[in-house]
Amino acid sequence: MKKVFILVLGFCLSSSVLANVKGLSLSVYGGMFLPFQPNLSDTWSEPYLKMPYLYTIENKYHDTISTTYGMRIGYYFFNKSGIYISYDTTNKDYSARYVGKYPNPKSPNILRTLEVEDNIRFNIFETSIGFKHKYVNNKQIVGETFIGITVFHGTPTFLKDITVFETKNHKFVKLKSTYFFDKHFHTVGINAGMDLYKKIYKGLKLGLVLKYVYGNFKIEKEERDNFIVPLQSFKVMFGLMYSI
Repeated sequence: MKKVFILVLGFCLSSSVLANVKGLSLSVYGGMFLPFQPNLSDTWSEPYLKMPYLYTIENKYHDTISTTYGMRIGYYFFNKSGIYISYDTTNKDYSARYVGKYPNPKSPNILRTLEVEDNIRFNIFETSIGFKHKYVNNKQIVGETFIGITVFHGTPTFLKDITVFETKNHKFVKLKSTYFFDKHFHTVGINAGMDLYKKIYKGLKLGLVLKYVYGNFKIEKEERDNFIVPLQSFKVMFGLMYSI
């Protein structure tokens, strides 16, 4: 996938250098994103203390509608076809609920339950390059479709582990500390969409941007199942475009 990204980048840069028709534009936009998979689960079991019995952690995450914004530079090397480079930031906001079930040291068949609620926030950054095409082009209105390759990167702060301590009567366990993933991940995906802008003053235009992005983070965990964080979402944004 990295080789494909390099080839597309090289083609786009060479096309812009050899272009005979100038059409440079700068867009800034912002709005909200709608996650396609708002509910995530991450569950694992391990031996509790030195007992041959397992404790289980069940994590439930719910992704909410949040904000996204970015900018895009475009260049038309033909009348209706061109290239673009964009950079977006998406603010992810998960409500989280952790449920731990721990065997009682004196009666292992009795499970004590510990519930913790939290809020997970982190940013996903998207660097994209691709092709765009004008489907509407007159003095007052400009409409484009676009498709390209996106490199996602960010630090998803999902729960990594929980430690607890026992009460004297072993009827309850209490939360001692929580640990979160702090590794920076990156992956390659795609983006596609369309926009429609109306002229408001000379080269300045106001419009609507619709964008779909697809990708995922693969969080690898030792002796546990991998945790897949989906990044696919649908973005609805308003933007300003200035073209030369």
